[in-house]
Amino acid sequence: MLSQTISRFWKSFDMLPLVIQEKTRRAFKLWSEDSNHPSLHFEKIHSTDPIYSVRIDFQHRALDVKEGNTLVCFWIGTHEADNNLVSEL
Repeated sequence: MLSQTISRFWKSFDMLPLVIQEKTRRAFKLWSEDSNHPSLHFEKIHSTDPIYSVRIDFQHRALDVKEGNTLVCFWIGTHEADNNLVSEL
């Protein structure tokens, strides 16, 4: 599976502390090597739309939408904020 990011992701990424940015880079490297690695908790999180979550650490998640064979990463932030965002979709 391929992945890409959009500007909305980078805006939220840039607001994160540097330590979380580095964890994000490591998580995406791991995802590119093995998207099913258990530490990533890669899972579909929306009941009808193809929206997925990737764990960055215990408090942060990246959200993606699946388009064909590509996951488009559109947001990153706290797990609490992602729950609010997903409930609005």
